[in-house]
Amino acid sequence: MSDCYRAQCSQWVTMLFVISWGGAAVVSQGEPVKAWVSLTAEQRGEVEASLRGRVAGLVAGYMLWDLGTNEGRGRSEQKTSGGLGWGESTFLRNYMLCYHATGDTYWLDKVQDHFDRMLGNMSDPDEDGFRAWSSMTYSVGIVRARVTAGAETLTVSPELQRPYVKRGGEKVTGHRYGISFSQAAELVVTDETAKSELLREKYDGKATLTAIPGAKLTVEGKAGPGARIEVTTTAPQWIEYVVHDGMVTYPVAQWIEAVYREPRLHEKYKAKADEYVRILDHDFRQKWEQYWVDLPDGAGLYTFTRHETERFPLYSLPHNQYLALARTWCVLQDLPGVPHREMYRDKAERMAKYFRRNLRRVGEAYEWNYWDPRPGEDLKPHIEDSSHGTIDISFAVEAASRGIVFTEEDLRRLARTYLGLMWNGSLEDPLFGGRVNTQEGGKRVWWEWIGLARADFQVWRVAWALFQKQGESVSMAPTMAALYEDLVGVSEQERREAVRVGAQVRKAMTTGPLLNGSFELGLPGVRSPLGWALTTWNPDEGSHGEWVQEGRDGGKAVALIGGEGKVNVLAQPTRWTKVKPKSVLKIGVWYRSEGASKPYLSVLGRSEEGERLQYDSCSALPAAQDWQHRVWEVAAKAGVAEVQVLLRNGGTGKVLYDDVTLELARAQ
Repeated sequence: MSDCYRAQCSQWVTMLFVISWGGAAVVSQGEPVKAWVSLTAEQRGEVEASLRGRVAGLVAGYMLWDLGTNEGRGRSEQKTSGGLGWGESTFLRNYMLCYHATGDTYWLDKVQDHFDRMLGNMSDPDEDGFRAWSSMTYSVGIVRARVTAGAETLTVSPELQRPYVKRGGEKVTGHRYGISFSQAAELVVTDETAKSELLREKYDGKATLTAIPGAKLTVEGKAGPGARIEVTTTAPQWIEYVVHDGMVTYPVAQWIEAVYREPRLHEKYKAKADEYVRILDHDFRQKWEQYWVDLPDGAGLYTFTRHETERFPLYSLPHNQYLALARTWCVLQDLPGVPHREMYRDKAERMAKYFRRNLRRVGEAYEWNYWDPRPGEDLKPHIEDSSHGTIDISFAVEAASRGIVFTEEDLRRLARTYLGLMWNGSLEDPLFGGRVNTQEGGKRVWWEWIGLARADFQVWRVAWALFQKQGESVSMAPTMAALYEDLVGVSEQERREAVRVGAQVRKAMTTGPLLNGSFELGLPGVRSPLGWALTTWNPDEGSHGEWVQEGRDGGKAVALIGGEGKVNVLAQPTRWTKVKPKSVLKIGVWYRSEGASKPYLSVLGRSEEGERLQYDSCSALPAAQDWQHRVWEVAAKAGVAEVQVLLRNGGTGKVLYDDVTLELARAQ
């Protein structure tokens, strides 16, 4: 089943997978791990040298990206549980990490807005009294075949098929079919539900049939008139999944915790937090009670549902799937005023015991399986992979921080798994294995894994190396900001700065189709103007972009500097501008040039699905020692839904651009 969720997990990984944030108080029970490792002065200085003064910029950069992604709605409009669990949950987690690092209530508003939208898409199709999201992606189609006449000489195989959706199961219709034989030695396949003939062919004693959607049947033996094979099918069903619910509700539980623990938030958010508590209790906790199994020695876990088109009806869930929801229970059991705290605590402890019981010592590290079925469940265990394992790690960190079964020693051993078994040992090009017991795979593994910095400072060094290697990617920014807060603390001054800069970003997003065309706005610690990337498509020596104080009115501008050889330097917006069909783009720029530079403009256009449909460039603009203004008009091609305006330099020398404008009009 390791590939059961892999396709959806790839969305997860752009990811945006993140650490368990350490802002929660711990319960009095057990022996909770200290908030974070005690850093030496040298280690603290190392962390501060990396990100001091930059948290506001990191969070604002993520805000800019988020607002430009589906107009700030993330994946919250997804209708399937898989789309929400593997897509939207990342947005919710990142919002809570940004709040943890900055205290900006804007991020709480984002969680509430998204979750309310998601709740509006819940339904109760099976009429069990619990609202839910569901998915067909992980279901199966069922095909049953049996000989009902002529059985003494005729056989059909296989008698039962359960093809997975996306492997043929999606074709299964739920119809009844008949296979009969005529006097003319013909085989006839009929869809008896639709009352249509699907196949008629000669039969000489053996046939392989694919006419029934989703099925492949072999018929053998003598078949005279009257011989008959009956085929009944069950179409894949929409099914609910513990893991998807866990992925979504974990950051929502953190949102509730923030509201409950901070009195300043009560007036605005407490009523909504109480509403969410009731929803989590009824539509999630109570719903899954029927699939809970107590195990010996105080352990327990959830199972798959009993739906007949479930891949493994009532089988034990893989570790990542029950642990996804266990994280939510860890948070809720820690909050005074939450009903059924004892039950949340009991379930979290039992799942923690089951997972910990299945960890195996490998020197100073742990390894474990993707799945450890109960006796009688016919499945072959295999080693956990790094993608699903990130949920396992997240749970261990969350549980240890709240004194639930896992200890500081456990976290150190899991850190040794990451550093000792999976990591290639390089800080210049850090790569990790695809499974928890090997370096083979060559992957950039961070996600929840870097939360283990609480147990081993070397994890921070690896996280920072990964962040640098990935160009300080916006997807990793919330994680790094939250990790910085947990290790050394974001100052109150920088928290205030984050709130101020965030408001500046949101205001800039409403100024027109082109963000920050004057290049006056920027983010702390970022060397490019807000909303723009300065880059090279042919990185020859000396070619680069700069954000400079050389604007035409004494303010900021961008400088595109071409070195020797083939020059291709550009300033590119970090968000796409939506356009209507038959739009005409009117692009205005102020520019001046030096040397043998070649200033010109380009437009990229893509469809709603992201397919590039347009790449047009204007003629080179005339050389200009003084500031000049030029306008280029270009029509968006058919099917283009979003565009980007590129400022270019294709020659040796410098081009300065300032006060770029974009007007959108319809073709006459």
